[in-house]
Amino acid sequence: MRSDPQHEPSAAQTEDVYGFLEEVDSGDQDNTRRAANAQPEPESEPQPVSESGPKPEVQETIADIDDSNPEIDALRSSVRVVMRNVPSSAAIVTVACIDPETNKRIPVGAAISSLTTVSMDPPMISFNLKEPSKTLSAIREANGLFRIHITSANRGGASIVELFTRGNDAAAYSKRRKNLKRLWMPRNKKEESQSESLAPQIWDDDVQAAMECRVTQEIPVADHVILVAKISSVHKKDVNIPGILYVRGAYTRVEGTQIAVHTATPPVEIAQEVQTLWDCPRFPGEEDRRQYVEHIKSLVKSNKSYMEPGKSSIKRLASALPYHPRALGINLYILVAECKRELGLPNPQLPASQMEMPILNEFYGRISPASREKLIDRAKKLVSQDIGFLSLQYGALMQHLSASNYLKDFLPSDIMRPLREAGLVGTIGYQSKGTDNDIYKLEQIENNLVQYLRTLEFSEVLTTSMDDLLRRCGADVGAATYFKSSRSRLLAMTHPKVYNRDTLDISGHVNAAEERVIIRRLIHFLFPSNYSQYRKNRTVDPNEMLRRIHVHPVITGMDIEFLVAKIEHLFQSTQRFIDFAPKVYGLLDNWLDKRLEWFELQDRVKQFVHNMPLRATTWDTVDQMAAMGIHQNAKVSVPGQEWPQSVGSGALLATLVAKELKNFYGTTGTQRENMAIAKFLKDAYDYDVHPKPGMMAQSGVEGMDGVERDGSSSGSEMREAMLANLNVDISKRDRKTDSE
Repeated sequence: MRSDPQHEPSAAQTEDVYGFLEEVDSGDQDNTRRAANAQPEPESEPQPVSESGPKPEVQETIADIDDSNPEIDALRSSVRVVMRNVPSSAAIVTVACIDPETNKRIPVGAAISSLTTVSMDPPMISFNLKEPSKTLSAIREANGLFRIHITSANRGGASIVELFTRGNDAAAYSKRRKNLKRLWMPRNKKEESQSESLAPQIWDDDVQAAMECRVTQEIPVADHVILVAKISSVHKKDVNIPGILYVRGAYTRVEGTQIAVHTATPPVEIAQEVQTLWDCPRFPGEEDRRQYVEHIKSLVKSNKSYMEPGKSSIKRLASALPYHPRALGINLYILVAECKRELGLPNPQLPASQMEMPILNEFYGRISPASREKLIDRAKKLVSQDIGFLSLQYGALMQHLSASNYLKDFLPSDIMRPLREAGLVGTIGYQSKGTDNDIYKLEQIENNLVQYLRTLEFSEVLTTSMDDLLRRCGADVGAATYFKSSRSRLLAMTHPKVYNRDTLDISGHVNAAEERVIIRRLIHFLFPSNYSQYRKNRTVDPNEMLRRIHVHPVITGMDIEFLVAKIEHLFQSTQRFIDFAPKVYGLLDNWLDKRLEWFELQDRVKQFVHNMPLRATTWDTVDQMAAMGIHQNAKVSVPGQEWPQSVGSGALLATLVAKELKNFYGTTGTQRENMAIAKFLKDAYDYDVHPKPGMMAQSGVEGMDGVERDGSSSGSEMREAMLANLNVDISKRDRKTDSE
């Protein structure tokens, strides 16, 4: 459905030569964007709907225009340009159809932009489809019965329409089933929510109306067929939202603003190399970012429509990529400008001051505390040289700092507060003479927004868009783009009780062990082995996912958004759902080992306990294993045993952890850690730890029963008893080490 004249879609995609949404049959192997003078072979006679059902009236075919000369080519081009500027409706037609191979119902349908009313007495509509068309054939097979869906003029509505612009084949059906939240496929007219047509019904929130129809006339026109149909019933929600329009190759609201659509499946013109970003075994690093930039540049140079002036071409480019570049700190405006410069093309779009700025921002995503301090120091130096930088548009200011203005959980006050403490700026409330979206104005909006959010319940804030929140507190909705990426930070600031330590056990800058635990928990939360559960869980915002798995959403040190996007990519690109779960669980192999030697397991347990003693007393077995980099199905070779044992089953791991906690007690741990270890060993094993020599003087901590003891320890006996229970031989060397 792209307006790009150079785009060559596959046969399963939308025909949009004239700027309209018209479904093309997936079985048509010819190039769907063929030269305008190439017409399909006309059928000898119109195909009847059905011998048993009422036959629609078929008009005589209107003669084709001889378009084999340059004048007709020029005329066609002029008509295309004119009609691209004429808004048309965007709707969806669905029709009952059974796959002859599987004998199952399939969601056949098409996006149309030619829908219009013909009469109100009786209610009649018309629209046209390109022939050959699987949708048209299905309508004829269904006795002319079908269903029209009208979507709302928002991103959700546009996304639903987009699902029906890719033709009708197995891949398209899979995408529709995966992405439509409420797709109803009636089997017979006795079922609830039945309809006369038995056509697929879309009950998603962004579908505001549907109409049951029957064809009364077919009018062949060149390679299209105009269908005239009578409306038999209307299903309308109690809403008053305008429907979506299609103009200039884009989905549009009535007031003229475009609606961006993030398609789940990348358009076919994307070079395969761009998709290699998903091949990163873990998270993208600096080399991956640089390669992604080069791949995007190759794409832009091969499709010059992305170099057209205006934001719309940049938005199209961003939506055509597998992962949004700004999430990796890539500035598309500067990237496109560099492509123009390398091709020797005029470049009037980018200000001269930004021409020499790098494509890759140094600061992007979830920046660490150290990077945050570095960014603030850079801001101090910049402002000390010229305070006028603060009057720049916020995005331009951040660009001068080599920072993305979409930094996760970074607010304007994070810069202004240190500047104010250093005496570089005045008090809050200063009105600059620059643009409305400079940092002064955004800091005021931030303060007003924080005060307003504190008056709302957490559930209300969670479900209200940033646009609406800003509108309610009297702020400019245009500033929403600067606060959307900091939503979790704002929630944590205004609703601290929801984000307390009692419910969240991982926060701050995560280390490698915590990263592995988060990844395991996240995949477990998504439940990729259950179709209905995954479809439900995948719609949850990644930050809310973190909170639900007991992780503070304002963590740094890992790119949770990339992981969620990669799993979604696997979902969209996997033909059969049964193959999806193994791919997702296979991601864990990049972090967790499945086979260990005995000494490796001992070493990992020791490192885990010494580095995270409190986690060793509170986390369950699977979290402990993830922290150690061990897969929950891992096996370990145990001395004296012929077959490897499962690390996670039985008491093996718990015994090793308990032994190491006993050894760690009273050494380098804090008083809080020692108390937690003592309590854990007492509760879990009814074991009283014996303070080591000098521990009383250092910490003043008494034994579990309040009696001070000497340095004697039952460590050797405890360890032998534990390992004996595991049928593990204790060598003389191990005994000697214990006694020492």
